[in-house]
Order: sequence, then C-alpha cells, then structure tokens
Amino acid sequence: MSYVTRSETGGDEVVARSGASVRIRKLTESQGARSELYDVYQATDKGTHQRAGSTARARSKTMRADSSAALAIEEHVQRHLRVCREKADALAEADNPIDLALRASNLRTLLQELWQYRSTQSMDWTEMLNLLQLVLSKEEFEELSVEKRRALSRIFTEGWLARTVGRGDMERLISLLSSSGFDIWMGIREGDPV
Repeated sequence: MSYVTRSETGGDEVVARSGASVRIRKLTESQGARSELYDVYQATDKGTHQRAGSTARARSKTMRADSSAALAIEEHVQRHLRVCREKADALAEADNPIDLALRASNLRTLLQELWQYRSTQSMDWTEMLNLLQLVLSKEEFEELSVEKRRALSRIFTEGWLARTVGRGDMERLISLLSSSGFDIWMGIREGDPV
C-alpha cells in the first residue's frame, strides 16, 4: 500500500492511496508534537475508523525517555552517595559530641532519602541500605565510638553502595559493622522497636 503525503494532498492527513481501510493522520504542532509522528486508524465494519496506535518511532521516543529518567535517577542516587561519603568522612574526624550528633543525624537523613530509590536498585543494595539504617536507628550519636565512625566512613569511601552489590559485599558489611561494635541484629530480635 502506498500513501499520499500532506504535501501531495494539501491537508492535515496522510491517506492511503489504494483503499480506505487504513487512514494515517499526522500529529500536528497544535497537538503537542513537532516530530514526524502519525496516528494510524483502521476501518471498522461500520464504516468508521478506530485508532490502531502510533508508529514505532513514537514508541522509541518513549523508551528513550524512560532510559533518560532511569539515568537521571541513577545520577541522583550517586550524588546522594557522594554527599554520604563526605558526611561519613566528616563524622570520622569529629571529636565534639555536638558535631558527632549533627553529622550522624545528617548521614541518617541522607540514608532515609536514599531509601526512596530502593525500587530502582538491586535487592542486595536495598538490604545493605536497610541494615545501615537499622544499626543507626538506636545509636546515641553523641557517644559514637571511633571504631563505629571509621566503619561508616569506610563503607562510603570504598563505595560499597555506589556500585553493584552482591552477597559477598553484604557479608563483608555485616562483618565490618559487628566488629566495630554495631548491633547488627537491631530490629530483627523479637521485641526490638525499630
């Protein structure tokens, strides 16, 4: 089947030359599209046309928009992780109880903000983030030991959450947190409020 274009007909539609079974209408600028997108209408048995869908070109733009959104979310997560690294490093160097409390609570807030993006990450990444939030949930930040502060700094400096996380990473995290004095069973034991 061949088609007559707008320039050939002088109208807004592109029509089929060899019959009226398919009608293609170009999406105009007034409909919010400047690109070469078309709606395809197929004839029904009642003599009317029913919309059959847009061209493949329109779908590929949607796929690109989805991948662009995914890249934007990933960059936002990475930006949060860079700020977490800065806060954890500052926490490791702090010696004043007030500074410890402020920096640790800032870090905990950033971890809570990262939790919003858990659906975009792997299950192991989500579990690692959840464990970090759990161990920090009952900590007295003014009394956070040097070992605990160094462990938090190491997690973000080595980029454990900034890359693909696997089971081995989770085991190393549990080992690091427990050896530095964190209660890794916080929230898991019966009767523990989270």
